[in-house]
Amino acid sequence: MRAIPLFLILALALTGCESSPDTPPEAGEPGQPGAGGAGNAKKPPKPTNLLAENERSQLYFDLDQYTGRYMTARDQGNARAYTSLHASVLMPMVERNIDELTRTVRDPEQMRYRIIAARALGFGSDLSGDRIVPALVSVLEDKNVNLANSALVSLYLLGWAETPIAPIVTLLNHPDLLLRSNGALAISAVLRAKRKEAEDRIEMTMEIREASGRLMALAMNPDEDAFVRAHSASALGNIGDPASADVLLNLLLDQYQVVRIHSAQGLGNLGQESAILPLINALKVTESRNEARIIVASLEEIATALDYPVDKEALGTEEENWRAWYAAIKAGK
Repeated sequence: MRAIPLFLILALALTGCESSPDTPPEAGEPGQPGAGGAGNAKKPPKPTNLLAENERSQLYFDLDQYTGRYMTARDQGNARAYTSLHASVLMPMVERNIDELTRTVRDPEQMRYRIIAARALGFGSDLSGDRIVPALVSVLEDKNVNLANSALVSLYLLGWAETPIAPIVTLLNHPDLLLRSNGALAISAVLRAKRKEAEDRIEMTMEIREASGRLMALAMNPDEDAFVRAHSASALGNIGDPASADVLLNLLLDQYQVVRIHSAQGLGNLGQESAILPLINALKVTESRNEARIIVASLEEIATALDYPVDKEALGTEEENWRAWYAAIKAGK
């Protein structure tokens, strides 16, 4: 089962959208120009855009093109291309225009550019997270599903540790498949950043517990989409809650490789000895070199967490080698 291409999730043509570059005038306060009952009083002028219209048009055209190229390169696995686009083109462009983009993404009268702004903001720097994230979170409940999905993917790409996850968790039960999938994906990225800041230990706040419960429910639902379950497994691993171990162990036997891979990574993050033999058994049955490499990486991560000596290069991806290694570990205890 192949991955859902991000560029298809986010694609938005500039044509066919509403185009109102200016926001409507706001009613003034009572007794001020523009207020009800003001008679012939002049209405306040429309807000002045931060850029001239020709500059705005060029900015959003460029962002549309470059984000599309980035997503295509990412889906093709061309790391050199998408890394270069991110660092050399998109991040500088977004950083120079944060005020414009955060203002536009919130403006329902700017539909011509609004989704592109949501798509682009994920390429800002982590240092700008306190300006970017509130703008993206503000559109998560918008009726335009494309806008909300663009915001979720940007939250995933930004991976800012201080991102509030409660507004994202509410989307995990949304009827739209991509919103559920991208919601779990975004939560996983935020939790990964939190783990890094907290040195692998995330405080189990009420917000995190709520997220963990919903993610486990999604991961265990056999009728749920495979990518939703896979991203949920990834997020559970990043939470690091031992209560999710049984869920992740069950997912090691899933029919879809993407689910098995993410569950193996999640078990590596948990670092529990109870996962060693199931992961070794998974090595025996997999026919995928990529899946085997990920399983081995998880085994090494668990071994490191438990302070077990391990030489991944010497053991390779052969199930017999790892089984013999674990037997020697147990015998030496």
